[in-house]
Amino acid sequence: MEKLIVSLLKEAKKSKKSLGELRTLARHLQMNEFADKLRELESKLFPESKEYKEAHERAKKLNLLFRMVELNIPESVCWTVSETLKVYNRKKGNFDLLDATKLIDKKNELFPEK
Repeated sequence: MEKLIVSLLKEAKKSKKSLGELRTLARHLQMNEFADKLRELESKLFPESKEYKEAHERAKKLNLLFRMVELNIPESVCWTVSETLKVYNRKKGNFDLLDATKLIDKKNELFPEK
């Protein structure tokens, strides 16, 4: 069993998503100490940038704003709407597919699917 856990951990270290899934499994199995150690490891291996933290904070605030008017929109979509409007207004309506692609790439970087 210990070899299996070591093997799983070794593979999970390769991606933040995998490490998160292993941590979720540990919580589900009520292995809370192990899950806590996985969270610490995740923070060391995949530190969050200032840009990441700011994007998530803004998305959280926008999500609350939208929920206040009965729009239950995921945080990643809240951020995307906000950034799209910024670019659109900055470019005075000259928004194109390149702008859209850049925003989608940035959203996927800042809000990876879980």
